[in-house]
Amino acid sequence: MDCSISGIDECLRNVTLRNRYFDGLEKPAATVSGRQKAVAYLDNIATPFNAHAIYQQLVALLSSTELVPFILEWAVTPLRTGIHRVYIGANLLRFVALDGVQIQVAIQEFLVRLDVHTKVKKYDVYLLVAELVRTGYFSVAFYIRWLIAKGGISKVGVLDEVGATSHFFVLAGPKLTKDHRAAHATCGCWLRFPYI
Repeated sequence: MDCSISGIDECLRNVTLRNRYFDGLEKPAATVSGRQKAVAYLDNIATPFNAHAIYQQLVALLSSTELVPFILEWAVTPLRTGIHRVYIGANLLRFVALDGVQIQVAIQEFLVRLDVHTKVKKYDVYLLVAELVRTGYFSVAFYIRWLIAKGGISKVGVLDEVGATSHFFVLAGPKLTKDHRAAHATCGCWLRFPYI
């Protein structure tokens, strides 16, 4: 046993650290995933914002395979408020597409996974897809052909609580309220509803 003062100090320091840990005063730093950092970053965006800088931060935090699903989920989750998320998400998805990632298929798979029990704001999903259609980054015709090829049209008789089929509520074109029209005008986005 080391009886020198430095050895005794070391033992006392170890005991003090152990006691603080068990008392809850000092805990080891928890590791935070890239997804958690990305959520915190997006939730704290201030206006005016630079969409390209936001995209660069997300690329640094997330892998290319989880980037598109993450943006889609964040933009339409019911856990956050504000229509601005939809347009930030659309801008971010445009940057993803410009980097060569195929967003059409990822969005289609996201839409097919939606059903009555999925926790999303369906109106926000509609606005997100409509904005991507308006800017040419999502093709409704390709989506419908893809649905037919996958057999997604066979469930046409099943209605959800809104009255639209689970795959076609995006195409239904909900009524815009005065608040939503004002939000479109302030975002600088002129929404045109997709027609088949």
